[in-house]
Order: sequence, then C-alpha cells, then structure tokens
Amino acid sequence: MPPGEHPHADRRNWRPAETPEEYLANCREGLERYSDKRYAQIMGWPRVTVHRARAIADIPEDLFEKLLDEGRAFGDDAGLYRTGHS
Repeated sequence: MPPGEHPHADRRNWRPAETPEEYLANCREGLERYSDKRYAQIMGWPRVTVHRARAIADIPEDLFEKLLDEGRAFGDDAGLYRTGHS
C-alpha cells in the first residue's frame, strides 16, 4: 500500500441503499441484512407484493409455462382471485 493511501480505498463508501440495485449489492457485500420489508420499502411496494413475487418464483418452471400457455396471467383481472375459476 502506498504511503498516505487508506487501507480500504478500494471499497466504496457505505451508505444505506436508495435503489434496489444498491440494496442487493449491500446485502451481497454483508453491509446490510436482507429483509422483505426493507426491499418492499425501497421498491415502493406493499410487502404482500414481495411475498407474491416470491410465491410466483417458487412455481416450477414447467407449471409456470403451462399457466402462461393457457392464458392465465397473474393478477386480479385474470380471475385468479375469483372463486370457481377453471
């Protein structure tokens, strides 16, 4: 290390994340602990939206593709929340 250089000069200055990209980078680097609540806050979403996104991501890919092929979208206007849908 050259004289006068700070030993952590190669790292960016830490600050609380303001964007989703910064937040995920901070979490990967161990600067922040991941929280669905915090991620939803940064995204401007209600927490239930993060929960739903996680649930959709957990659907097996072949089932997800089948649902898309059948024309079933994910949302209120698709009828997924109505009872008795086929």
